[in-house]
Amino acid sequence: MGRIIFAYAGNKSSRADGVVRLGLLEEDGSISWLDTYHVNKGYFAYSCLTDIGFGRLGLLYEDEPFHINYMVLKDYDMGSLQELKGNNCKESFDNNPSKIESFFA
Repeated sequence: MGRIIFAYAGNKSSRADGVVRLGLLEEDGSISWLDTYHVNKGYFAYSCLTDIGFGRLGLLYEDEPFHINYMVLKDYDMGSLQELKGNNCKESFDNNPSKIESFFA
């Protein structure tokens, strides 16, 4: 058994309403969903999740065109996801390539 986590736009007709889901991959290939975390209401696009250690997950996503948001989620024991306040930032790049490059350097 393993764990699976993914982020997606929860709105079926547009890039909106961000969701992160955490599940347990069962031996028979099925998934038992442990938690659903609702990231935002509104625009949600181009997301990326990464394991940053110690049970923490980094989520980078666009919450409006050319505006990047970053949040840290904590995976608590039995699969409960919560946002860690104070570890998050918002950055507007205004379609400026040099600003984007320096942010990720």
